Amino acid sequence: MQTRKATNRTKLIKAAATLIERDGYKNIDVTKVTKEAKLGYGTFYNHFSDITDLFEEITKEVIINIQDFVIELSDHETSPLKQIFIRNYFQFHAFYGSPILEWVAENPTFLMKLWDENTKSVTNKMIKQVIKKGELKGDPIELLDRFENIRETYRWNFLGSLHSLLAGKDPDIAFVDNSEGVDIFSMPYQEKREFLTSIVSEYKKHSSKIQRIFLNNS
Repeated sequence: MQTRKATNRTKLIKAAATLIERDGYKNIDVTKVTKEAKLGYGTFYNHFSDITDLFEEITKEVIINIQDFVIELSDHETSPLKQIFIRNYFQFHAFYGSPILEWVAENPTFLMKLWDENTKSVTNKMIKQVIKKGELKGDPIELLDRFENIRETYRWNFLGSLHSLLAGKDPDIAFVDNSEGVDIFSMPYQEKREFLTSIVSEYKKHSSKIQRIFLNNS
């Protein structure tokens, strides 16, 4: 029974993603999703309370799969600072290729909530590793306070960048522009630009793997 429920949930998510990509999220409803999934109307409510709940679950799938994907892909990296930016880089590509992008761009507070629930503790652990390894210079407490204060600015800048992705901006360029625009770690401009472009150069070949990743792994 549990396997069947999981299978039906997956079918509903994939059906919704297909419809969103084809028709836009504003043009789908429960009837269309269940018809696309070839399931009964009532089956939908065994898994989701309404369409918004389904959109939220799809977005959550994206965030969790980004985290899992990046951890596995960058496990060999010895620099936790680089790992933080690699994670940010793939967020741009994951949403760029996601049919849920427009909904996420119009519902930013939900994405902020997801970050807090699913990635904040991991990122906090990583920034402490950055400081411990000496990748950032300065008083540890001041560095942590600075990161906590600027993180929200960076997040909101990222959410603004989602609209540029909707307009067709290249996610590599959006990543560099967004990361340059917020001075999270007080890196000199040229050093930071070289650092960011090196991440793009090294990891661009993996970007297509994360686009629509939840469609394959849900």
